[in-house]
Amino acid sequence: MAGRARGARLAAALPFPVAALADLTLLAARLVPAAAAAVRGGLPWIVLRARGASTEERVRLGRELLSLCPGLYLTVHGDPDACRELGAAGLHLPGTGFDVAAVRRAHPGVLLGVSCHGAADVECASAAGADYAFLSPLFAPTSKTSSSPPLGREGFRAVASRSRLPLLALGGIRPERLEAAAAAGAAGAAVLGDLFLAPDPMLRAVQYRRAAERTRWLASTPSGHRRRRDL
Repeated sequence: MAGRARGARLAAALPFPVAALADLTLLAARLVPAAAAAVRGGLPWIVLRARGASTEERVRLGRELLSLCPGLYLTVHGDPDACRELGAAGLHLPGTGFDVAAVRRAHPGVLLGVSCHGAADVECASAAGADYAFLSPLFAPTSKTSSSPPLGREGFRAVASRSRLPLLALGGIRPERLEAAAAAGAAGAAVLGDLFLAPDPMLRAVQYRRAAERTRWLASTPSGHRRRRDL
């Protein structure tokens, strides 16, 4: 119970307890309509990930999403310049390739996240000024084969119990597993394949929303997060 309560308290720092990771490699031309469907289904936090795309392409995709989705909380993955150009509220960095502390100094107003795979990664992200972290994989991923073995509930709980950051569980997430993630000390969950590979992403988003409501996360998450940051 202590881990669950701690995760619920930390969830207050997040815009919503479920982050929908809209990946261009997975979705291709479906990215914008699929992400919009997730927002309509009740998941307002979209992380736009477009590996290999130009900043201009990420900005174009982000603008489409912002125009289509009132109330969207947009986070840009791996591109501080696109985040700035869009005025996006969030920026998420991969675990390697960026000086997190330098990005934090250059973007003091954004919600800054980092992808992590263990306790040392989480400690480094926290020391560098991140606001939250994805910790993966909790379970075996749906959308890809992971080179890292699943942490499992006990492995995740061991990291979460020492973390000052809100940790979102990533990897093998399904609506019925949100309760297990919360019990392991997660402050939320990030989802990719199970949501966007579903026959109806909007219906699947509704199921995630309802599952989130059954945890203590949603009660802890503030309403009224800005969709864009102040420029």
